[in-house]
Amino acid sequence: MKYGLTALLAGALVSVPVHAENYGGLALGAAEFCEGVGESGFFGGDCLNPRFLLRGYAGHRFSDFVSVELSFDAILDPRGWFGGGHGNTEINGATVGAYGLMSLPLADEVRLFVGPGIGGSMIHTSWGDTRYIEAGDETWETRESGDTTFGMNIGWTAGVEFETNHAGVVRVQWQTWRSMDSDVLFDDEFSANYLSVSLREHF
Repeated sequence: MKYGLTALLAGALVSVPVHAENYGGLALGAAEFCEGVGESGFFGGDCLNPRFLLRGYAGHRFSDFVSVELSFDAILDPRGWFGGGHGNTEINGATVGAYGLMSLPLADEVRLFVGPGIGGSMIHTSWGDTRYIEAGDETWETRESGDTTFGMNIGWTAGVEFETNHAGVVRVQWQTWRSMDSDVLFDDEFSANYLSVSLREHF
């Protein structure tokens, strides 16, 4: 009986599909900062206008169902590229994250994934106060101020991947971070949400 159970467990392990691989990808998307926890402006929450998101990630898939992943996210405010405007606040940031992902293959070409993450973020805000200071000729004075803060985050991510014949794997991903301990944007705890589309390749 004991040997029979051992053989049954060994057979079950052997039958689990295992396709170990390394992979990486680049993504473009949108990032938002929201007051409070669990808010999202994409769904009508109290959030600042979205910023541009540039994302890179690399991971290792241990099997069809389990993988680990590292990412670097750059949040860029496009208003700063064009000089901004009088009194505008510019927000830029960067996040490094690590994730444990569980995957569910729906078909040979489609896979769902979800998992928790932990990371660290840097957020930089700058703002200009432009005022008229001379009554004769038009003379303006712009005073620039800024602040940079660092914080630890916890969060989760979820998405879907589509295998293509020519472009590799197309990934659509949602990422939420909580407890970005920084009071530079809001007086209380706030969250950040990223929505991105990427191309992923094996290596």
